[in-house]
Amino acid sequence: MLSRLLSALTSPGVTTIYGEYAAGKTTLALTAASRACRRSTCLYITTEGTEFIERAVQIGVPLENLEVADIIDVYDYTTVVARLSRRHPYRLIVVDSVNAPIRRAEEPGSAEVYTLLVAFMKRYSAENASSIILTAQVTAGEEDEHPAYWPPLRAYSDRVVRVEKLGASLRRALLTPGGLTACFLLTARGLRGAPCPSGGGG
Repeated sequence: MLSRLLSALTSPGVTTIYGEYAAGKTTLALTAASRACRRSTCLYITTEGTEFIERAVQIGVPLENLEVADIIDVYDYTTVVARLSRRHPYRLIVVDSVNAPIRRAEEPGSAEVYTLLVAFMKRYSAENASSIILTAQVTAGEEDEHPAYWPPLRAYSDRVVRVEKLGASLRRALLTPGGLTACFLLTARGLRGAPCPSGGGG
């Protein structure tokens, strides 16, 4: 099931992966990148610093094929759009975490810039047959189970993966549409497939 999930993530289209802090969203995105970027150049847009690079090395992402863009605020997304508009297409693009800058933003117009980026990613994927992975964090205890600024993600995503914590390292990912459920363990070297608990799917 994990292999099928990763195949979906690396297929053309926009996939949003969401879940609470430390659910394994980044590890799942990097594992997909380790597959997609073996022979093609990929772009990793980080909004939370470059600490992920150490994790990428552990998982086996080929750094020679990975370009990194470090985003500080939501208006940096306009630079990303300009960069993508004039460059040869990437095989895969990850934005981790796409809603972090907008959660921090106070400037007027920031929500519009965020929506522009998500809509642009949808068009970019359609025009270039690229895989786009957007991760989004849900704050534990929030009444809404979806991430902040969810409507644009829902509108422009082809697929959505919800990652749930089942234990210290056990996670369950639910893919829609399709109804695929995959469980996995977070390990030092990435993900390892695991049986889902009874009643949780296979």
